[in-house]
Amino acid sequence: MNRRRQLNRALRFLASVLKSTSLVRQRRTWCHAVLLTVAVVSATSPVLSQGGDGQSLFDGKTLKGWKITDFAGRGEVNVENGQLMLHSGLMLTGVSWTNEIPKSDYEVSLEAMKVDGGDFFCGLTFPVKDAFCTWIVGGWGGGVVGLSSIDGLDASENETTKYMKLDSRRWYRLRLRVTKEKIETWIDDEKIVDQSIVDRRISLRPGDIDLSKPFGLATWQTTGALRDIKVRRLAADRAENTNPSPAPLKALFLTGGGYHDYKSLAPHLTSNLSKLVNARFTTAFNLDALTNATFADPYDVVVYDVCFDDAPDVVLENAVQAARNGKPAVMIHCAVHAFRQSKKVHEWETCCGMRSKVHDPYGPFTVVKLDQHDPITKAFPDDWKTHGDELYQTISIDPQSHQLLQAKSPRDSREHVVCWTYQFGGGRVFATTLGHDLKTAASPDYLQLLANGLLWACGKLGDNGKPVAGYVGKATP
Repeated sequence: MNRRRQLNRALRFLASVLKSTSLVRQRRTWCHAVLLTVAVVSATSPVLSQGGDGQSLFDGKTLKGWKITDFAGRGEVNVENGQLMLHSGLMLTGVSWTNEIPKSDYEVSLEAMKVDGGDFFCGLTFPVKDAFCTWIVGGWGGGVVGLSSIDGLDASENETTKYMKLDSRRWYRLRLRVTKEKIETWIDDEKIVDQSIVDRRISLRPGDIDLSKPFGLATWQTTGALRDIKVRRLAADRAENTNPSPAPLKALFLTGGGYHDYKSLAPHLTSNLSKLVNARFTTAFNLDALTNATFADPYDVVVYDVCFDDAPDVVLENAVQAARNGKPAVMIHCAVHAFRQSKKVHEWETCCGMRSKVHDPYGPFTVVKLDQHDPITKAFPDDWKTHGDELYQTISIDPQSHQLLQAKSPRDSREHVVCWTYQFGGGRVFATTLGHDLKTAASPDYLQLLANGLLWACGKLGDNGKPVAGYVGKATP
C-alpha cells in the first residue's frame, strides 16, 4: 500500500510538471520526472529479475531483508567482513528472508563455508510450489548432502543422499534450481542432486526447521559463513526446457556365477527392461569392477543378478558400502543366496534385507500380492503363477522391510516372501527371489515387476505405478 501511494505521488508530480512548464523545460523536467518515477518504483518494489545474475539478497553490510529465525537455543547472528555469520548454537541458528520469493522456476546461488563445528554449515530451506524443502550441506556428522524430505525420508535416507568430504575454512559455491519437474543442486559446478518431484511428496523434516519458511538459511551446532546470496527467476522458455528429455538412468548390471544360464538371462532382461524403463545398461559377467571402492559412482543403480559362491572380502565390502552410502540396488533371484562361502555373507544378507539358504525343488507355484496399493505391485496380478521357478525359503526377513509378494510352498504349505523393498542406510533396495530362468523371466508381469522395482529404487516411480515424466522406456539396452 505504501509503495502504491508513493508511486501515485510521483505520477501526480509528473502531471503537474507537464501543465506548468514550457515545452523545452517540459522535456527536461519530463526526463527528471521519469527518472524519479523509476527510482520510486525501484526503491519500493523489489521485483526479481529474469535471467542475468538475479537479485542480491545480502548487501554484505546489514541484515536488511532478513530476520533472525526464532530457533530455541540459537547462536549469534551478525555480519562480519562482508559475510553473514551464523554462529554455533545449542541446535539451529539461522535467518529467514522477509520479502518476495518465487515458488517455482527459479535459481538460488551463494557461497558457504564451515568455520567451526561438525555438522551442516548450510541448510537452505526453499519453496517448491506450495510445499517446502531443505537442502542440507554437511549434515549428520559433517559429510551428508541431500534433500529433506522426499516422501517423508530425510537427507540421510533418500535417493538424494550423498556422502562428501567438506573441508572447514573453504568456500563452496552452491546453486539450487527449482522447476515444475525437478529440484537440482550443484556444489562447485558439480551436479549433486537431480531429483524429479513429479508424483513425489516434498516436505520439511518435522521440527524447528519449519520456522525457516518460506526461505531461510541455517546451521546445526556449527558456525557457518555465507556470502553472495542471490536469487533469480528462470526465463519461461528455460524453465520449461530445463530437461525436457532426461538422460537415461545409468545401470550397472552385474551377473554371472553358476547354476543359471546367465548368458541368455542377462541380455534378455536388459533388452526388455530398456523397453519399459528409460535406462541404459552396462553388463559385466564378473565382479572385477567391485574391487574399486568407487565402482558405483558412474551409475544411478546397481543390479545384482549373480550366483557366485564366494568373492574376495573387498568385493562385498565395496558392494555393501555403495548401497549404504545411498546407491540404489536391485537384487534378483540368486543374489539373495550368493556368497554363501564368504566371510562377509552376513553383511551381504543384511544389505539384501533377507536371510535365505535353500529353496524348494524347481517347479510351478502361485504368488499372491501382499500390498494392493504399493506402486511397484499395483498392476501385478493378485494371483500369479510361474510355470517353473525355485521358491526360496525365508529364514528371516528384516522387520523394516516392506513385503510385497508371497508364495506358498506346494511341498509343505509354508509361506515365503518372494518380493520386498528395503531401506539400507541411505540406499533403497528392491529384491525378488523370482527369476531362475526364462519360464519366469519371459513373463510380461515379471518384467514389469522388475522395471517398477528399479524405478522405485531410483526414485522414478510415481504413486500411480507409472514411471515419472521422462523415464518411460526407449529401448536402449
